[in-house]
Order: sequence, then C-alpha cells, then structure tokens
Amino acid sequence: MKFKKLMAAVTTGVLAVTSLSLSGLIGSAEVQELMNDTFESGYGAWKGVGSSLSLSTEQAHNGGTSLYCYDRTASWGAPRCSLTGIVAAGQSYEISASAMYEGSGQQNMAIKMIYTDANGTDHYDQVAAAQATAGQWVEMKSSYTVPSGATGMILYVEMPGANTDQTYYIDDVVIKGEKTEIQLDDKFESDFDNNSTQKWNGRGSADVELSTKYAHSGTTSLYVSGRTQLWNGATRSASDIMEAGGYYKVGTYVLYDGDQYTDTQKFSINLQYDLNGKENYYTIATETANKGEWKYVGSEFTVPEGATNFYIYVQTGYTSAPKEQDLMNFYMDDAVGEHLPDPAIQDDIASLKDAYSDYFKIGCACAGSEFAQGATKDLIKKHYNSLTLGNELKPDSVLDQALSQKYVAETGDDTMPQISLNEADEMLKFAGENKIPVRGHVLVWHSQTPDWFFKENFDPNGAWVSKDKMTKRLENYIKTVMETLKKDYPDVEFYAWDVVNEAASDAGTIRDAGSNNEVNGQSAWVKVYGDQSYIPLAFEFAKKYAPAGCKLFYNDYNEYSPNKQAYIISDILKPLVEKNLIDGVGMQSHISMSYPTIDLYKSAMQQYADLGLEIQVTELDVSEKSNEYADQLALAQRYQDVFKMYKEMKDSGVNLSAVVLWGITDSTSWIGGYPLLFDKDYQAKPSYYAVIDTDSEVEKLQTMTAYRYDGTDADLERALEIGTAQYLSTKTGSTNTYFKAAWSDENMVVRVYNPAVSADGKNSYVEIFGNQLDSMGGFPIDDQTITSSMEYVDLKWESNSNDWNPKSGSTVHLDVFNNNAAWNCIDVADYVFNNSDVPSGALPKCGIVTLAEQPKYAEATKTETPITIDGDIDAA
Repeated sequence: MKFKKLMAAVTTGVLAVTSLSLSGLIGSAEVQELMNDTFESGYGAWKGVGSSLSLSTEQAHNGGTSLYCYDRTASWGAPRCSLTGIVAAGQSYEISASAMYEGSGQQNMAIKMIYTDANGTDHYDQVAAAQATAGQWVEMKSSYTVPSGATGMILYVEMPGANTDQTYYIDDVVIKGEKTEIQLDDKFESDFDNNSTQKWNGRGSADVELSTKYAHSGTTSLYVSGRTQLWNGATRSASDIMEAGGYYKVGTYVLYDGDQYTDTQKFSINLQYDLNGKENYYTIATETANKGEWKYVGSEFTVPEGATNFYIYVQTGYTSAPKEQDLMNFYMDDAVGEHLPDPAIQDDIASLKDAYSDYFKIGCACAGSEFAQGATKDLIKKHYNSLTLGNELKPDSVLDQALSQKYVAETGDDTMPQISLNEADEMLKFAGENKIPVRGHVLVWHSQTPDWFFKENFDPNGAWVSKDKMTKRLENYIKTVMETLKKDYPDVEFYAWDVVNEAASDAGTIRDAGSNNEVNGQSAWVKVYGDQSYIPLAFEFAKKYAPAGCKLFYNDYNEYSPNKQAYIISDILKPLVEKNLIDGVGMQSHISMSYPTIDLYKSAMQQYADLGLEIQVTELDVSEKSNEYADQLALAQRYQDVFKMYKEMKDSGVNLSAVVLWGITDSTSWIGGYPLLFDKDYQAKPSYYAVIDTDSEVEKLQTMTAYRYDGTDADLERALEIGTAQYLSTKTGSTNTYFKAAWSDENMVVRVYNPAVSADGKNSYVEIFGNQLDSMGGFPIDDQTITSSMEYVDLKWESNSNDWNPKSGSTVHLDVFNNNAAWNCIDVADYVFNNSDVPSGALPKCGIVTLAEQPKYAEATKTETPITIDGDIDAA
C-alpha cells in the first residue's frame, strides 16, 4: 500500500511541477488566483526550452523585474512552465501574461499550452495572442478549458514567426480558477515483475525493455540498451513523490555482463530538475559494480528549495572521455524512491568551533544542493564560524551573459561584464543573519568560467579579446562583485577572498593556453595574456575594491607536491609578496589516506609561512571510499594526525587562521565515498570525535587472514599451520592464549590454543562471536566450557548460519573470548565474565578476518650435487 501525503498547490511564483498524471486532484467552487509570476524573487518554475532565460531589471511590466528570453535556437524557443498540479483536466481558467520586445515594428506574441491526450499524443493549443509594438508592453488574456483527460500541461509564451535573434521579455503571468490540491506518493517501487516498465523510459537514444535474463528479485529486470552518449540511460519522472526542500532516498540495483568489458564499471543515479530558469543535474550516488554481480547505487539527498519538475535517471558513471565500455548496455532492478523524515543533528555533542576557538576558525563549504536541508543550516550554526559557498560565487554562477550582452547593445561598451548574485542570495542572507564570516571563493579561475567572458561582445563564438580589453573587464568584474556584495549584503563579513585559484599545472608549470571548457586544464587567462601577468592584476584590483580587513589569498591543490610547490612559491607567491598584494595562501588539502605524509604536509605549510604569509586550509577532505567500520576508524586516525599537526604548527608560530572542511556530509561530498566528519544522516562519525579531542585514542580493530582448506583434516592442519597466531588480551595485558582460523565452503574453524582456566573457580569458557555484514556487533556463534588445561579447542562457524556465503577475498567479522580475555573487544569480555550477563546493546565489536586462498607451495628435494644454471631440467 502506498502512503499518501497532501500538498497544496503553491502560489506566488513557486509551482508544484510534474509531467505525470497524479491521482487525487480535488476541486473547490471558489475562483482564486492560482499563480502570479512577477519574477521579483526568482524564476519560479520557468525554464528556457530552445532558449536561455535571465532575470532582468532593465524592463518590467510592474515592479522591478521581468523574465528575459534570449539565445533562441529555433522559432519555437520560449520560456516554459509546467502546470500539472496547478490546472486540472476538464476545468476552465483565466490566463494572462504581459510581453514586450525591443527593436522596431510590430510582432505577434502568444500564450500557448502543451498537453498530452489519453492516447499519448501531444497537442499545442493557443490560449491568447496579441500584436505587440516594439518598446511597449502588451497584455494577452483569455479563458481556456483544459481538455478532458489531458496530462502534462505546460504553459509557454512565444513570439511566433520571429527570427531567432529576436529577444523579448515576459512578466506578470497570472492564472485564475478553482484551486486544486495534489496528493504526492511517499514512495515508488519498481521491481518490473508486472509486465510493465513501471514509468521508466529511455533517456536520449536509449531504449528500455523487460528482461528475464537477470533479476535482482523476482523474475524480471529492466534492460537498458541503445546508448550512444554517456547521459543516455533509463529515466523516470519523480514528481509524483518529490517536492522542493524534501529529503529523499533513491536507489536501484544495476548489473552488466559481456566478455568485451572489464571486470568493473562505475554507475550513477542522478536527479534532473528545473531551477533558476534552466535544467540542473545532480549526482545522487556513484558506485563501482563488478561484472555479473548486482550492485546497489543510491543515497539520501535533499531537493533544492525552489526546484521543480524532477526526473531520476541511471547511467554509467561520469568520465570526461567516454570509451566504448562507458556506453554499455546494462540491467537495473528494484529501483526505489522514498520520502524520508528530515534528518536532525546531534545537539548534545561538542561544537567544533568552540573546541578550536583558541587556535583558528573552523569552517565548511556548502553548495546550494546541500543548503536546502534544514539540518545543514543547523549543523553550520552549531559547528562552524566560517562559511564558503561551494559554487555560488564562482565566475560561472556570478557572470550574467544576457545582461552583459544587453549592456553592450545599449552602450556599445563591452568592457563591463554584468553579474547576478541570485544563486548566492539565500546563503549570503543566512550568513548575515547568523553573523557567520564568509570566505569568498573565487574571483579568477581557469575552470567554471565561461568562454564568452573572454570573447568579443561576450559572444561565445566571437574572437578572443585583447589583453588591454580583458584587463578592463577584469577590473570592472572584480569591482562590480565587491560593490554589489557591499550594497546588497551589508551584514555579511567577507574575511577572506580566493583571488586566484589553481593557476599552476599539476606538473608545476604555467597552464596551457586554451579553453578549459574544451580541453580540461587549459586556461583562457593564459590564452588571452600569454603568461601569468593576469595574476598580479587580479590581486591589484581585489586590493583596490575589497572591503577593509578582507585578506587576499592565492589558493591551490596538491600544494604540498614538491615540484608544484616550488613553482607556486617562485613564480606566483614571491612576486605578489614583493608587490605587497597578497595576504595568504590557501592550502586546499584534498588529501588521501597516505599522501601527503604528515612530514611533507608540515614542511609545505612551513615553507609558505616562511614567506610571511597567513595560512588557511581551505578545502579539507580525506578520500576514503569504504564505509567499513575499520576503514572509518583509519580515517579518524588520519584526521586526528592532521589536526594535531595543525595545532603544532599554530603553537610554533605559523599564522594558521582557518581550517575549512569541503562539504557538509558524506552523501554530498564532491569526491564521493565517506570522506568527512558527519555521515549521510548528519551524525558524528569516529572522525569527528578524533578531531574534537586530538588527545583521545582512536579505537583500533584487529585484522587477520584465514586460509581456505578443502574440507579434509590434513588440509585443515595445513591451513592453520601457515596462519599467524592472534593473541588474546585482558585489561591488564596480553595472555598466552591465541587462535588461528581456516575456512571452507561449509564452515570456518577457529582453533583456540592454550585456553585459560579461571583460577578463582569461576566457570571458564571460550566463545566466538561473528557477523558477516559489519564489525559493529558480533552475534554468539559457538562456545565450549573449559574445565581443565587443554592444548586447544576447535569452535565452528557453519556457513549456513545467517546465510553466510564464504568467498575468497571477502571479509567477515569475528571476536574470540576466553573468560575475560578477547581478541578485539576486551571491555565486553571483561564485563560478561565478571557480571554473568550481557548488558543491552553490548555485543562485542569484532575484528576483521580476510578470507584467502592458501599460498602455492611445492616440496623440493635436497641434493649434494652442485647445480649449474644452464637452462636444462636436471634429473631428479
């Protein structure tokens, strides 16, 4: 049974959007305003189809803003807005909109409606039309009855017959009629066992069909084929369960086969949605599948505020250079989407910013897709006193092509790039209201910067501009950003700005000239200037226009790599220091579990500090793809070692003023995996506790290898013989009791040597605990009472226990108790032995056993005859 929840249709510019026919539309007799898009507070649910959209303050029918339509690629290119959930089939409405164009003469303007009938045929109805005169607003208004059985209603305002280079504005789009309400499902489940694709369709060139060749459950899966581009795959509208700001879990199982493919392949599940006048794409999860095996791909995420028109899609994982394998056919099954209760943070744990108040700021980076969740805001307020906007102040988010080109058309001046801070607005207001200082990121970067910024007339197809013109643009751009932030967000403290980001190549050289949008790593700045002379210019202009007290930084990654660091110091930092243009260096610190070493990292920080520069760690995360408990403990140790070093460097006199973690939770990290301090549910991980108290001891898990035996006694003895003894310990130290383990398809044998007998007459025993899923809690498997000294005791874990399927290369979790001694969880062993019971939730945390094949071996015959190496096989 599907649970339902009721959501009222949203008015005043924010729409509940879907292309599906949803159940439960309920009408009332009262006629009221259902929609009134004035564009004063954003795009609403509008997006450009065959066109681009921008909010414009140059023209408005009422108020101060309208929606500007430009870059039309076809005569039908126009702003569109889905109305499902706003209008209902068979109902009548009054629909109006105002439009205006600049130029000369007269043009026809029209409001139109797209819908799909019961037979699946699309229709295009004209709702209202009017003849517009250049420079004058015209209103179109008419009543319209949505045909019975219609679904997927979409409203659009177009300029029929106009040339594609004709731009226009729309404003004050109003719909009046009976209010409708829409019931959203809490969940969808797709098992494909009812002879239906269950609303899944092909995306792009891809086809989907049912298949009984493989199935994760039941008898049927969905086969995806015909992919010619990476983004082709399987897709399903999710507007029957999703709404803006909601928290969801979405996932599916995937499988691939084929002798022509390698043994592993990445797959991703993703969300497409409309926001800020365009389609947006978000990777929910990426996982690596083994050929011939089902793999789950999915995660929890929060839908951005204001987003509409949701689609889930499944494809192979992103790569910048897709190969034939990346376009493979694949199978999927048991896809699920579910609305979850909003997560909550832990209020009863220590605050990171308080723990480090005597050392440096503790900050985080947050992208808009993360910020929608209320728990994100709560986590920021509790733990951080620095906020970096993950994407929203980068050049491609700030620079506005439509407004820039319009400025050129009106003034003839193409040295004044125009900006928009719409994407940053919500987070900047949050920072101001909560008095959280902001690190500005980033003004000048080769990446995430549009090519049109460097082209004549801000046209992506134009010629590259001269150095002189680009210098004017650079100054005006920085000036406009700084002045607009000061004017619109006077309560936000920008304590630092990354002025230039990643100007050094990985090899420790200047970047190649060109477009990063065409060849990854190339720099349009170097293309225009021919050298790095744009860097001091950027710092000069930033120093001229930045607010008082704001520190200016150069920021880079792999900043501890010796060759790259040498180049950064000699060719970038020293010239800026000599000109007194720079305050500090940002060490991004996207580090791994082993690189850089603490000594290398520490040395790099000291070398930057020796230049007299302030240091900030600006984008810290630690790559860890495994969520196994042992791996997360290792991650905790890595974080603790790093933060100990930060404290030591601060105590030694290094001006380390901020440490910023890049991301909010594991599920939203840009590098994937499990690299941060908080898990997908906003709960503190072992890494958090290791950072909050760098003097604490990080828990350790025991590890060992067990070798396979063939089921015979002789081979069991061989497997145990080559194993390494694992000693048990008590709270006071190690014991003489140890064990080894061997496994077969039927069981695991755990042989405990020298089991101890209690000296005080208590019942003595040996017991094994196990869990094939994780190490967090071992369940009792086998035990034996010990009444006298014994050489060894054999305990068994049968493979039919808990559906355990032993497999070489896999891991299981084990602990061994002998009275108050244990291999891994000494506390529980001691408690049980001395209290004769197990407290609630006190199952032992187990160590990790890796199942392996026995090493190859052969018997050699000793000879007294000297051996000559001659290539011939000698007689035995």
